[in-house]
Amino acid sequence: METVEIVTEIISDPEKGFNELLVFKKPLWFSFLTVVISLFCQSVAVLLIENYTSAQVTSLLTFGYFAKLFAFIIFWIIMTSLFHFIASWHKTEGSLNHLFILFGASLLPLIFLPAGAILSRGLGAGSHFIYLFIYLVIIIWILFLQVKSLKIIYHLQTGKAISVYIIPFISTFFLLVISLVMFIILTVILITKNL
Repeated sequence: METVEIVTEIISDPEKGFNELLVFKKPLWFSFLTVVISLFCQSVAVLLIENYTSAQVTSLLTFGYFAKLFAFIIFWIIMTSLFHFIASWHKTEGSLNHLFILFGASLLPLIFLPAGAILSRGLGAGSHFIYLFIYLVIIIWILFLQVKSLKIIYHLQTGKAISVYIIPFISTFFLLVISLVMFIILTVILITKNL
């Protein structure tokens, strides 16, 4: 029953739910199972919204699902490590392990995706917009939970937690832009040199 209470609290009162999760007997297992179930629900929602053949369904629910799970676990480890590193710039104490646990638990809203897919499918043709809207709301909810995780673990104010969250994405964007610009410049130099 304790597990159901934590799930309910994370949905209704994230701060209380996250704090209860951190003192739970096996929080890492809870977080990992949340990721496994949430990603499975995401795969099921895709299958419900699209018309796939039975071979594609089998592929998506076996190899495709495990590949997605493996890729997400690697992403999960890298991103929480990066957020922990950036949060340490604010001279605050915080546990990488706790952040890892809460970021896994933050995927909990994905369990609502199959219901959104069923609703969208039931409304008939052209209702993919409803599914996309529900998906967008769930993504925003997950982002909110992840920022809330940073606030709880590192005792940051909302603005600082948001800055810690967006710095890796902004940095990646600028690195891609710089790489693209360098590629274009080098390509132009090589082309003009050969003319």
